[in-house]
Amino acid sequence: MSSNESAPPLILEVRRSRWLIALYALSWLAVLLALVLGRPPVWLLVVALAVLVDAVLRQWHSLDPTPLRIDGRGRLHLEGLSGRVQTGRGLSHPWLLVLVWRPDGRRRNRRRVLTPDSLAGDGFRRLRRHLDDLSAHT
Repeated sequence: MSSNESAPPLILEVRRSRWLIALYALSWLAVLLALVLGRPPVWLLVVALAVLVDAVLRQWHSLDPTPLRIDGRGRLHLEGLSGRVQTGRGLSHPWLLVLVWRPDGRRRNRRRVLTPDSLAGDGFRRLRRHLDDLSAHT
């Protein structure tokens, strides 16, 4: 493929990951258990519990099924925003993918953590290959 040609777009449906939900729940329960066993003041336990509930609710909302589209030039469309994939800044493993992208007009990058159960069928493998192709052409 020449540098002027772009790869075909990749369109996938991102859904809630049972792996991530379990990981978040276990990590927060471990923090809460550490606080309880450390015998902190009651107010600190209340604050920690409020932060736990807030974090779980925010994470649950961010895991709503969402269409993901990446065109051949690295433009990403996700969560109602469009932006450019920050190649070389994410993390790619056979069981974990951290997608880093900068929405148009925003100063900060956004991140989306994906696991194989976040995408239907072979979507996880296809996304990893698509991102590898983008990295090779930029």
